Order: sequence, then structure tokens, then C-alpha cells
Amino acid sequence: MTIGVGKTKFWNVSQLDSLEILHATNVLVSSFRYTHETLTLGIINQRTALLSSKQKLYSISADYIVVINNDDVYTCHT
Repeated sequence: MTIGVGKTKFWNVSQLDSLEILHATNVLVSSFRYTHETLTLGIINQRTALLSSKQKLYSISADYIVVINNDDVYTCHT
């Protein structure tokens, strides 16, 4: 899971099949291999990040939207 986060906010929208939303700012370090039980969307709105999935490394810039399939193992580093 993400560590070194300056501020987080979490929502659970029951009207949308319990959609979960996490907003994090000032992420310093991300670690651990991670997976989700459901489809996951990630949006980078400032700076860049590195995503590692399926033995490939992707550079993600601001305004990118990332789609991660359920059960795909990944890491993401700021």
C-alpha cells in the first residue's frame, strides 16, 4: 500500500455499486506489490509516476488515466 502520504480522502458511493474513491496528495513513497479484486482506475493529475505490471515498466505523466484489471499485480512509485 502507499506510504508517506501527506493527505488522503476516501469515499464509498453506495449508489454506484459501492464504488470506492481514494484521493491522495503529497505521495512520497509507494511500495509493496499490490492487487485489487475489482477493476481499478488511477489518475495522475500532477508530476509523474512509474507503474510496474506484468514485468513491464510504464512512465505515467500528469493527466494520464491508468486502468488495472482485477487481480493484476502491480507497484507504483512516485
